[in-house]
Formats: sequence, structure tokens, C-alpha cells
Amino acid sequence: NDYLKDVLGELRPLFFTPINMQVDVFSIQGGIDQILDTVVVDLLLADGIAIPLSLIFAMIVLRNIRLMILPILAILATTLISMAIVAGIAENVMTNVIVTPVMISLVVGLPVGHCLFLLNRFREALLEGEDCKEAVQRRLSTAGTT
Repeated sequence: NDYLKDVLGELRPLFFTPINMQVDVFSIQGGIDQILDTVVVDLLLADGIAIPLSLIFAMIVLRNIRLMILPILAILATTLISMAIVAGIAENVMTNVIVTPVMISLVVGLPVGHCLFLLNRFREALLEGEDCKEAVQRRLSTAGTT
């Protein structure tokens, strides 16, 4: 028994003495959190580039800053509505990380494109001599049929 204690006493410093060693522990949740943080930063960067560029493009096409109110309101409205819908779905169903970027692309692209189309046709009608009320009624009544 004394012999075993002596042997363990000699081996103990070899196994239990702290040495300069770095131990990294990886957990699935920690990895997922890091991936999601990276995705959020990338999305903010992409949206920070895409949204201003689309608005600049819209201003170039419309050639009128006052007409930009409609596309900006459309973007705000569709963003609020789509975020509410996706948040409601995400509460009950597991969603993929690609949902948000695709949604933002659609939220920015579709309203701006549609507003540019309608406002450009409206402006053309005014240049052709139609009065404002007639131009609005005619363009809205034929919207989506071309």
C-alpha cells in the first residue's frame, strides 16, 4: 500500500501540474451564435449598399426628388408588413437564414421598381398634356395590364 502511494506521489506532478497550455472548447450553440453574428453583419453591409443604390437609381430615373416620397413610403410599408409576417412565421416554424436576405431584396426591389414604372408613366402623361387627375386615374386603371 505504501509502495502505491509512493508511485502515485511521483506521478501526480506529471499529470496534475499546470503547464502552459491553451484549451479551446467548441459548442454547437457557440458556433451557431458566431455564424448568426457574421450573417447579421453581412446583411447589414449588403442592405447598407443595396438600399441607397436603389434609391439613387430611382432618383436618376425619376429626375425629381419629390416623387421619391412614394418609393420610400412603399419600402417602409412593405418592410414593416413583411417583417411582421416573417416574425409571426418564425415564432412557430424554424426558418432558414436565407429568408431575411431574400425578403429584403424583394422588399427593396419590387416597390421601387413598381413605383418607378407608375411614376414614369405618370410623368410621361403629364408631358403629353394630360391634367394631373386624368393622368393618375388612367395610369392606375391600367396598372398591371401591360
